[in-house]
Amino acid sequence: MQRRVKPRLRTVAKSRARSERALTDEERAAILAVAHTERFADYSVREIYATLLDEGTYLGSISTMYRVLRDAGETRERRRLATHPAAIKPELAATAPNKGQSPRKSVNSRTA
Repeated sequence: MQRRVKPRLRTVAKSRARSERALTDEERAAILAVAHTERFADYSVREIYATLLDEGTYLGSISTMYRVLRDAGETRERRRLATHPAAIKPELAATAPNKGQSPRKSVNSRTA
């Protein structure tokens, strides 16, 4: 026996208020400015973070720095990845009706 349950009313999603702990635009700009300097051009975010901490400067956590750079579209895969050539689709050439020749012969085919 099943109970009758009132259908839930869908609530309209409310936009969240900005958190008090969220970075300000100036703080985001400071992180981007540091990452764009010539000094840190070839550094990873972890290296930038460690170097700045050694100098006594804290701009945000490592994940915060990654998040700011990702939002600015400045993170990508840095390794050299292999690119494979496009596969060529074999074409069948018919010499007569029902006599199509494939470019490769099947391994399992036997000739009589």
